Amino acid sequence: MLTRKGIVIRLAILGFLTTGSFAQSSIPELISRVQPSVVKIETFDRQGKPSGSGSGFFVGKESIITNKHVIDGASRATARLDNGSIISVLRIESSDEFGDLSLLKVPRMEKIVPIPISKFAPKVGEQVVVIGSPLGLDGSVTNGIVSAFRQSSKLGNLIQITAPISPGSSGSPVINTLGHVIGVATSYLENGQNLNFAISSDRIIKLWQSQIVIAGEGVPTSKLSENDVDACGKSPYPYDTSLSDPWDYIFKGQDLLSAGRLSEAKEAFKRAVNRNPAMPEAQFSLWKVYSELWYKHKTTDCYEKMVVSARQAMNLRPKEQQFRSALALSLMVGENMNGAEKVLRDGIQLSPKDPENYSLLGECLFLSGRQEDSFSYFEKARKLDSKHSNAYVGLVRVYIYRKDKAKAIEILKELEKIDAEKALVVEKEIIATFPNKL
Repeated sequence: MLTRKGIVIRLAILGFLTTGSFAQSSIPELISRVQPSVVKIETFDRQGKPSGSGSGFFVGKESIITNKHVIDGASRATARLDNGSIISVLRIESSDEFGDLSLLKVPRMEKIVPIPISKFAPKVGEQVVVIGSPLGLDGSVTNGIVSAFRQSSKLGNLIQITAPISPGSSGSPVINTLGHVIGVATSYLENGQNLNFAISSDRIIKLWQSQIVIAGEGVPTSKLSENDVDACGKSPYPYDTSLSDPWDYIFKGQDLLSAGRLSEAKEAFKRAVNRNPAMPEAQFSLWKVYSELWYKHKTTDCYEKMVVSARQAMNLRPKEQQFRSALALSLMVGENMNGAEKVLRDGIQLSPKDPENYSLLGECLFLSGRQEDSFSYFEKARKLDSKHSNAYVGLVRVYIYRKDKAKAIEILKELEKIDAEKALVVEKEIIATFPNKL
């Protein structure tokens, strides 16, 4: 069986434990969290006939941002929520003529979680998601990257993105992997391929800064180093305790976590848990920061709190795969392979068609010295999802263990089509085991 260091290295290669990555959400997680705050805007003329449609999103409990051109000339407008209900637009609160943005006043929606607006410009290559109603298709999701920054004589600074947008996408939020708005979809080139544009989020902030949720606002600015505090104990950082919505603390914590301010992020997530202990996302956020702290300090206190947070999240929502994986991974890095195996076998019973449980169980068995037993689980994961890269990594390693060079190379070639980076890693393992040329 591998040492704890060896286990951490193996899991890091598989993409399970990569320091700095925990602050980001998976695309499905991101969509499920943000989509309820995105609306379809429908406009009507003086006769009450439909005159157009677009998209928008909540930036406050009673405030929606959309493009100005979406509502120009309309006598009346409504917003269709993700659950199908329709609310009236009460008035146009303010507009940015140059930036093609309007802030709409709507009835107060207590259950809506406003989407935080990023204060920071994205980087070229950064992943983004666009959620909106292109061609009237509510709740459509596309993803891509930031490809460039452009200057428009009419709209000023624009963010060029590869995420596809279409008529009706105007006003859609362009969201980064932290769940923060970095721009508002506004236009596209009909004759261009993946040439789509968004208005920068700084114009939203300027439009009505006092009423919208800004990612990272209100967080402490003190510069204490990690060495000034106990890694997983009580942090001396001051923190704004006035927020009532746990999501506000989660958003702030994610922003801090992405900036490497771990102790401050921990305090934000702890306040989210205090606001709502039964909220699995809050417990999972704590797991993220304790994972980072453990990765950095390797203290027993960090490890124990990492396990507790993951277990709390999983118990609150047993069928959520990321919560179950978090607990299994935590147990595995602590060399509690029996505990991890039980968690994953229970997951297979609950979600028998989820490949993640099978591939992670295969890795658990492999790491605990049961290489032959792991084979069937990697194979099952591959059958459930032919593009599940970790299943192929596991199969290559089993064939290396069996000294079956031909089969290892065969699976490697399939992996190269799915994940070239992981393929390079296991190719080195093949070369190290079979010194002759591949």
